[in-house]
Amino acid sequence: MALKDDLFALSLATKVVDIPELQKSLIVKELTGRDRDKINKLAKKADDEIDSDKFSYLLVLYCTYDIEGNRVFEDADLDKLTDLPGGLLHKLRSECIDINKLGSKNYEEMVKNLSDTETKEPG
Repeated sequence: MALKDDLFALSLATKVVDIPELQKSLIVKELTGRDRDKINKLAKKADDEIDSDKFSYLLVLYCTYDIEGNRVFEDADLDKLTDLPGGLLHKLRSECIDINKLGSKNYEEMVKNLSDTETKEPG
């Protein structure tokens, strides 16, 4: 099989995350390139900088799935999502950052770099 075929055959990383408060679990799933681009665009402020808070909420919105494989949140749930308990949001955000290999230590730098690269013309 050609390398291209191998790459297209890759699966997105997933992790089951327990939510003890609900005695339920959900799945945190790696973003596709398309979803990551969408999040970057949705998190942009008027000055073309990335709003790091909005980016983290969108990350949770797009990375969390129920056990059956359906997204837990719809795009329209973004404002409601911000009202979830802070500890739960922190846990979900951390899991989403980890599964997408964004690295929580470098999270703010990553958001800044996204702002920088999104505003520059290539080449």
